[in-house]
Amino acid sequence: MIDLYNRYVTDKKSMPASNIIRSFYVEDILLSSSMEISTQSHILLFNVSIPRYEEVTQAELKMYVSLSKSYTGYLLLHDVLHMETTEKKKEPNSFLASKEFKRSQWMTIDVTSAVKRWMNSEIENNKLEVFLKTKPPLESFNETSSSGATISSNHPPFLIVFSDDKCNRVKESSTEIRDLILHEEHSSLETVSKNHALKYEEYKGENKNLPESKGRIKRSVEGNYCKRTQLIVNFKDIGWDSWIIGPKSYDAGECKGECYNPLTDNWTPTKHALVQTLMHQKFPKQIRRACCVPTKLESIQVLYMDNGVPTINNDFKEMRVVECGCR
Repeated sequence: MIDLYNRYVTDKKSMPASNIIRSFYVEDILLSSSMEISTQSHILLFNVSIPRYEEVTQAELKMYVSLSKSYTGYLLLHDVLHMETTEKKKEPNSFLASKEFKRSQWMTIDVTSAVKRWMNSEIENNKLEVFLKTKPPLESFNETSSSGATISSNHPPFLIVFSDDKCNRVKESSTEIRDLILHEEHSSLETVSKNHALKYEEYKGENKNLPESKGRIKRSVEGNYCKRTQLIVNFKDIGWDSWIIGPKSYDAGECKGECYNPLTDNWTPTKHALVQTLMHQKFPKQIRRACCVPTKLESIQVLYMDNGVPTINNDFKEMRVVECGCR
């Protein structure tokens, strides 16, 4: 998943249309009996969990197959269908793909239809059956030998599942925010915030009695208009490195400055902000200025752990400030 994430970061064109990508490693591999010596049957067990409000758009099985030298291999993949039955019969299956291979290699097989069916049936321990049949080289064709192909134990099979939740942005946003809040329940950010507030109060106390000339005040006002400034966030500093794998840091942006009268289109003020600014000018002690806040946010790409599942979110919303304005 890290390699996949890095590929999407460096090559935006390779990013899929789906905004969520998860990987699920095989939970168990069962070797099933076969009538032919040259054929092996493997049952792959997966437990795929996708939120109901997401739609699976694509799914791939990544599997490393080892093949003896000079052999030719044939792969046949089925989706094992679960059926309610009291008889001890072999479970029926549905054909997914077949491939020929002539060397040990990683294989990528489309299993979208199977994963979609799993999501609709809500059955745990989803099964794929892999048949590996081999043909030995001509010089040993008449020899009786075991299968020359097997699923490598050093490279466990896994699924890459692409899903999309673009039709449920409100639910997505609220879910993400709730998850972020849960991550903070056991953090010490409150202590950090209090320490920062104390330092700020000390700074104000030290500087509140310093006199300023009119020219200095004017330059200060001109340089203190509402604007976007850089804010580099290192996830380790806020404790989020425990679940965010990448990126390690990013420019979140920060809105700084004041909203002075007259407010222009540059700050995209609302009518309320204009009214509040005029009221502040009339009653500066009672009414505050309009606030400099983010008016446009954009998503970033994040690789993180979601309930133990490595997940790439190509559209992790509202993480970077693009524009600031007066509100």
